[in-house]
Amino acid sequence: MSYHDRDLAAQRTEQPSDAAYGLPPRRDAFDIINNLFGIVVRIVGMGLLAIGLWVGIEVVMEAWALYRDPGRV
Repeated sequence: MSYHDRDLAAQRTEQPSDAAYGLPPRRDAFDIINNLFGIVVRIVGMGLLAIGLWVGIEVVMEAWALYRDPGRV
């Protein structure tokens, strides 16, 4: 068996891909769950970022108020 014969045998056993037919690639459940998990993590991260920004602004505002009226300490 020559290399040419092996190449021909490999070509006969290969299944045509979905892309050859113009179909989108298949997505299994793992890919869908992975994408959803990524979206949830990004949303939670943005929420934590917003909460941190709000807390930081509140701390600066309180510090500024105490600077103006030191009797509140």
